[in-house]
Order: sequence, then C-alpha cells, then structure tokens
Amino acid sequence: DKMDHEVKGGRTGYGYGTTRVAWSFLANGVVANASKPPPGGFTGADFSLQDVLHDKFGKKDRDEEQLLLREQQEVLAQQQEELAEQQLRGMSLANSTIRLDDELPKDYELPKIPKTRSMDVDYESMGMKAYTKYLIEHDGLRREYYVFVPPEVTKESPAVGLVFFFHGFTNSVEETCGSGGKGWPSFDVVKSARNHSFIAVCPVGYGPAPEVGWNCEACCGYGWTHKLDDVGFTGKIIAQLKEKVLPDAEIAYPKKNRLSMGFSTGGLFSYRLSCEMSEEFDGVAVMGAEYNSAFGQLGAMKWTEKCPSGGTNVWNGIGTEDFFGLIEGGPVAAAMRADLYAKSVLHCPVIGDQKQVQPSPGVSCHIQTKCPHGKRAEFCLYDKMDHEVQGARTGYGYGTTRVAWSFLAHGVIANASAAPPGGWKGATFSLTSLLADKVGSKAAAAAESEVAAAAAESALHTPEDLDEETEQEKVQEEQKELLKEGQTVLAAKQVELAEEMRLAAKPTTT
Repeated sequence: DKMDHEVKGGRTGYGYGTTRVAWSFLANGVVANASKPPPGGFTGADFSLQDVLHDKFGKKDRDEEQLLLREQQEVLAQQQEELAEQQLRGMSLANSTIRLDDELPKDYELPKIPKTRSMDVDYESMGMKAYTKYLIEHDGLRREYYVFVPPEVTKESPAVGLVFFFHGFTNSVEETCGSGGKGWPSFDVVKSARNHSFIAVCPVGYGPAPEVGWNCEACCGYGWTHKLDDVGFTGKIIAQLKEKVLPDAEIAYPKKNRLSMGFSTGGLFSYRLSCEMSEEFDGVAVMGAEYNSAFGQLGAMKWTEKCPSGGTNVWNGIGTEDFFGLIEGGPVAAAMRADLYAKSVLHCPVIGDQKQVQPSPGVSCHIQTKCPHGKRAEFCLYDKMDHEVQGARTGYGYGTTRVAWSFLAHGVIANASAAPPGGWKGATFSLTSLLADKVGSKAAAAAESEVAAAAAESALHTPEDLDEETEQEKVQEEQKELLKEGQTVLAAKQVELAEEMRLAAKPTTT
C-alpha cells in the first residue's frame, strides 16, 4: 500500500522483500511471513519516482522534453489526419451523397415550448417527439439540438438543473435520448429528467452518416477531420437557451447543476467541455471514455492544456471489457487516467483520500471528496461490461444518469436501484458481436475467406510483384501499427510530464 516504483522499499519499508518472499513461495510453496521489524518499525512508503525524476531533470530539461513531446504529437496528429482523410475518401457513394444543409431556412422561427405541459402524457414512449427540435447556425453550418422540459418544471417550480447529453461516434441522438432507455447507448433521458426535474438538451453531431461525432482534436468522425467548432456550437446553444428558448416558456435557466453527460466520444467531448467551458458546466459524467485518451487514435489534444486552470466535478464509468478501453490499456489504465484528472486538474489529494465502495454486484467505485474548492470525483468500474450505457442500468442497477446526477448535483454516492425479478444479470452486451451482426455472418465468412485467399496469394509473390494498390494498403497498415506503438510511449510521457509540471508548480513552504 502506497509504495511507488521500486524494489528496496518492499524489504526495508514493509518487511516483505521481493527476493525472500518470492523464493519462499516459488521454491518451497510457502507463503512467507514478514521479517523482523528494524528499530523504529517498518517505515512504509518513503520513495517517490517522481521526486527522483524531478531531481534528475531541471526545468530546462523538462521544457525541452515537453517541446519534443509536442512536436512528436503534432507529427503523429498529421499522420492520423492523413489516414482519416484516406478513409473518408473511401466512404461509400451512399454516404458521400448525403446532403448537409449549410443554411437555415429564411423563414425559420424558433419553436416555442408550451408553458404548461400535461403530467399524464407517456413521454417516454414518444421518442424524439417528446422533445422540441431547434435549428441554429454556427460557423456557416446548420446545426440541430433537441430540448425536453419535463412537465414538473414550471415558472413556479423551477428546474433543479440542466443536462446536456452527447451521443457517441456513429450513434444517433434518437438512440441516446429518444429510445425510452431501450438502446445500448441510451441514457434513459426522459424518465431521468422527470424523476430529477432537470431540463435535458441533446445536441446533434454534424456530418454524413455514419461519420457523425464530436471534435475532440484526436477523434472521431467528420467533426474531427474537418476541425469543426463543436465547443462554440455548445456555447451558442447555451446562449440561445438563456436568451430566447427558456424565457419564451417562462422558465429560468438553472444557475447550478449544469451538467454534461456523454457516451464514448461524447464522453471524451464532455471532458473537453469541463476544461474549456468550466464557467458554464458544474460537472461532467462520462461513460465508455477516459480522460486524455482517444480510443486508440493518436494526436495531440491541446484542450487538455487548459484543464489545470479549469476543470469540473466528474463522474466516470467504464466496463472492464470495454472494447476501446482494452485498446487503451484496460481497467488499470482507465483508473490511472481518472486519478490523473482528479490529481492534476482538480488537485485532489488522491493518495490516502480514496473512499472505496461496492454499490452493486460487479460494480466498484473510488471517490475523492476532499479536493480544493469543494470539487469531487468518482470513478466506477463495471465488471465484464463492454462499451455501452444501458447495461450499467439494466445489468448492474447502477445506471449512469441516476448515479452521476446524485453525485454531481448533490454529492451523494447513490445506492444500487431495486433489483428486477431474477436479480441483476450483469454483462449481456458485446460490441464485437454487434459489429458482427451488422456485417452479417455470410458477409463475415466471405470477408474471412477473402483475407485467407489474399494471404495465400501474397505468400506466392515477392514484394516486388505486388501491385500499386496492395503497396498502398501495406503502407497504410504499417502507418497504423507505428501509430499504435507510439501511443503507449506518448501516453506514458504525458502522465510523467504532467506530474513533473504539477510538482514544479507546487508552492514550497518554509
């Protein structure tokens, strides 16, 4: 407990040295006891690798290393964008011919939310018809967003908060906000908004299907490859809500509990908003994404540099078998990135201040609540859960919207909800299986056969015999592999440099 990256401390600090106890176990099958304590007892952890690195590298060396890291990130980002452009050029004709409207209709008028709304309507079954759709122009592009004001919210009974919900890459706003909680990317928005009396806002990413996502600077889709100003788009929605949409319905814009919740790339984008729009958001809830991690894509996310001066309360959840989380290092890496945000952005005393809870079978969370300025962070791991939102609610009784609202709006660590008949069923969703279903077994078998045939064909020829198209494919694959290999190194350097900069900026006491 609390030991850093070393060998000696296991022996001198804890009386359980590697060589002695490992020999006992491996050679003799005996679980060793602790050795006799030295005078004064065992000291525990007294070594810090960060301090060693800090002593080894002066400020000049750290600045030079950071500059080199940024240059490497920019090169990798350029390569990644080139690959993305190649992928976009290879999109199907059906996708490439989808028309993207760039201008609002000249006679467009903002629709009005009724000042009174019936309590007896089954809004959950209405899909997106429960919402009011708005068009807005930003950066010369026609954008869309949806607003749901529950009937419980009136002029006399103001909203307790306001929550933005950002869909994931290739997911639709309908799946995220309008499926009545039945889709795997669903936040069960309408029911949650009514239960907690918050206003729900569901923005729509821009681009041709399925390239619809958010610009996180390193991932994913049309917004990223075309460098769209999604942060500015979000700000424009907020301004329109404050100045026109809600006042017309005689509803006050909430002054607290203004949250952003997102899944996958929508979750990563919520992290971006926590850094760049902390004056407009009080907290973010992220499912299926990690701080400063772009789902296997490489490139610099410069918005993270703005985080030490901003940052909001955060709730972050992810499954131990999340398809993309495994690419980025698995559950341990996810927990480390959550701690990185809590430590470097919120300045929480992570070591020694983590409250560990198991609120539901298969769910374990750690919480920091003693951060400066009343900030707090919660990170939850869902055992065996894949890349989804719905399963946290239906499989574990610890759904994102409810528990994140409880933590971010009220500072309360939620309990599991009542178990359905037969108990919680845990993980039942597989993103890999979903993708296989989309492709179809016949198509998958054909593709597998084609790959095998191509491998056999290539074995009969030397590289000089390959045609130009095959050579290009080979280069692209090699580029992708190099990008993947480089990511691990860059991620480690990012964490190391962030910690060194934090230590260097920490005021000294006398």
